Amino acid sequence: MIKIDKNLTLGVLREYIIKFYPELKWWDGYHKHEEFNKSRSYKHRAGMPNEIRIEFDGNDHQENFKNSNLTAVKLYDLGYSFAVFHVEGGRSPHIHIYDLDELNQLTEQQRTEYRSKFLKKICPKNSNPDISLCDEKHLCALEFVNHFKYNKPKKLLNYFLNGRNMGIDFDIKIEVMFSEKKIITKKNIKFGDMIFNKNRDIIMNSCEFEKIFDKYKISYKGHMAQCPFHNDTNFSLSFSNKKALWKCFGCDTNGNVFTLIKMLRGNK
Repeated sequence: MIKIDKNLTLGVLREYIIKFYPELKWWDGYHKHEEFNKSRSYKHRAGMPNEIRIEFDGNDHQENFKNSNLTAVKLYDLGYSFAVFHVEGGRSPHIHIYDLDELNQLTEQQRTEYRSKFLKKICPKNSNPDISLCDEKHLCALEFVNHFKYNKPKKLLNYFLNGRNMGIDFDIKIEVMFSEKKIITKKNIKFGDMIFNKNRDIIMNSCEFEKIFDKYKISYKGHMAQCPFHNDTNFSLSFSNKKALWKCFGCDTNGNVFTLIKMLRGNK
């Protein structure tokens, strides 16, 4: 996985973005949403695809700080690597969770949805995190640089668990990946088809991917497995027994329990 150096500075962050996300947009106050230009002095940047930004934007500054602290404690307890910044006079500290490279497996829209759901799960109940920051196109104040509103630097308060980040939340990831709702139209259906479909749902709900993987000698750990449909060494296949669905992020194959069994048998 790509990691940001433990000695976090503006130079390290800028070098990292230019190397791995060269299309990321910047703003110097005049030239908005442009790719990095070394001749400019930037004060804002868009979010990285593998990043989650958290800030509380309510009018009660004391409540904002309380919610930031509670969120930081929860992130720390869960083992996330994150940095906390603050601007003197600002509404609340800024939390940046870097190097969540597993987010790169999702589409941009899915990443936005993931961040929104993650904030609802991780932030205190009834708190008001700035949801606009879930969209990585949203420009925010650049780390270590004077804030455009307060003319004070966005200082690093602490960088917790340097470079020891974990993967993203599996339940939210699965929910986002398979969030497309199927539209069911009313139509005449044969009684036999109705019975077949009912039995099919019962079978799907009773199947466990682990049993299938054991039968076909496929390695797995947690909710990830080595995809049998390409030369996979990274456990790229994600599966959910609850939803009876699977998807490989390496070769982009996907389906339900039945399609997996058919493909393993060679009946694609």
